[in-house]
Amino acid sequence: VSGLLFEPLSHDDVKELAALLAPVRDHMRSTPPRSAAPRRRKSGADG
Repeated sequence: VSGLLFEPLSHDDVKELAALLAPVRDHMRSTPPRSAAPRRRKSGADG
């Protein structure tokens, strides 16, 4: 098991891992975190 954890990833492994994680990244970026405060709208009078 330690060999699997600490062995360097091959180029193909990196490409496959990136393909697996891309949908997760896109989902995480699609909505702001729950802790994010709503953005205030700028009024037209300020400039």
